[in-house]
Amino acid sequence: MKIQSEKTFNLVLYSILSIATLTLLFYSIFRRFDIDEFEAIHTAWKMLNGERIYIDFFQHHHPLLYYMLIPIIYVFGETLTTLIAARILIFIFMFLIGFVTYYLCKEVYDKKTALINSVLLYVTPIFFIYATEIRPDVPQVLFGTASVLFLVLFFKRSKYIFLTLSAFSLSFSFLSLQKAIFLIGFTLLIFLHAIFYKKIKFKDGFLYGLIFSLPILTYFSYHIINGSFQTYFFFNYIFNSAYGRILSISQLSVTFRYAYETSTIMWLFYTIGLLFYSKTYNQKILSFLSLGLIASLFFFPFPFQQYLLQSIPFVICISSHAIKTIFERRNKEIILLLILISTVQLSGHCIRRIFRTPNTKQWKRMQHVMGKTTNNDYVFWSEKLESNSDGTYFMWNLFRKDHDYFWLYSVTRFASTYEKITGKNYGYDVYKAIEKYKPKIITKSSLITCTKSNIHDILKNPIIYKNYKQDTKTEDLLFRVN
Repeated sequence: MKIQSEKTFNLVLYSILSIATLTLLFYSIFRRFDIDEFEAIHTAWKMLNGERIYIDFFQHHHPLLYYMLIPIIYVFGETLTTLIAARILIFIFMFLIGFVTYYLCKEVYDKKTALINSVLLYVTPIFFIYATEIRPDVPQVLFGTASVLFLVLFFKRSKYIFLTLSAFSLSFSFLSLQKAIFLIGFTLLIFLHAIFYKKIKFKDGFLYGLIFSLPILTYFSYHIINGSFQTYFFFNYIFNSAYGRILSISQLSVTFRYAYETSTIMWLFYTIGLLFYSKTYNQKILSFLSLGLIASLFFFPFPFQQYLLQSIPFVICISSHAIKTIFERRNKEIILLLILISTVQLSGHCIRRIFRTPNTKQWKRMQHVMGKTTNNDYVFWSEKLESNSDGTYFMWNLFRKDHDYFWLYSVTRFASTYEKITGKNYGYDVYKAIEKYKPKIITKSSLITCTKSNIHDILKNPIIYKNYKQDTKTEDLLFRVN
């Protein structure tokens, strides 16, 4: 196949991009929900119902996404439609990441590279799997990538509107998720380098820092005024750092192996682009940021795959430029072949995951629980994270009350960390909590985790056997009868 016309070449790329976008929309709606997505929805629901984040219930992430989800829950109510609406919101964010990355690539390289980049971004599994989930990483990446785009525009055109937009975007990235601290640090190094070599003035860096600080200081002031800053800081930084301090080499190797095996073409040309095609100042900025963000995984005790998400737009910009530079003169069809292979990989992966583990069974389980409870009922749910054989997670509580401050995953799991840090006794007694709050639903796995007993002994406890009976549809659920 010989493609001589530039117009035909672009038309084929736009066609592939359209197919990939529609596939991702389908994927977003029908794919299985991750337990982190339930965490985000439930956190926003608690905030909508008057509970104060960090004060009235445990959370160890920054809150911007949860505030964005509150209007969705308010409009669609305590229904499963809210989950789909939230997924569509995240899909829009993912689309905007592609839009921002396109213009970043266009400014740093050229329009043709930007078009190739857009296609590669949407067909890269390490990106689209996590960028279609309801998790704070997605707005963090959107605002973080936007901050780099506006910074590049400022370096090229010296307009302070771009400096302002970059600073605000970086600030909102941080308010989405504290992992943005690494991009903030690398941005600071870029400014120091630019000031030292007189590419910009010192006042530019000072102004950037001032604008960047405004949203964050406003948020900090809110906590100070409400007397919650100490609690916010404790759970977002001290608690997180104490939860695990030793790098899990096995998790790191899983993350890097998965990223490489699912996106071999991208990483191959990324390496070539780093070594041979990083020439201009802005191109070197992208190279520095991508390498730095990838290296930042070594600072996390458990570097999961989604921690690579912020680096992927920059990685794909570099790999797209390498592909375009190598093949543009003679063999455009090779570029198309590479992209088509990736597109087939995307479509096959999406369809395979949807049919293997769709979210339909999760829908049925959640509807079952919501149908037997009211919004005044308490639910005592499990920390069990592994999926069932039918592809569902042991996470039942979206729009119902929790019986303890440490509602997420397991009371004992986080209470023990709290006790280790503070030296205080949390004083949690699972049976006293059940007597006090009378949860309508209890998961057996929760009882096993919190009591460290086997289920046979647990079911002999009078608090359990006098008040609860086995659900007829779900093995793990006990329903209150008294």
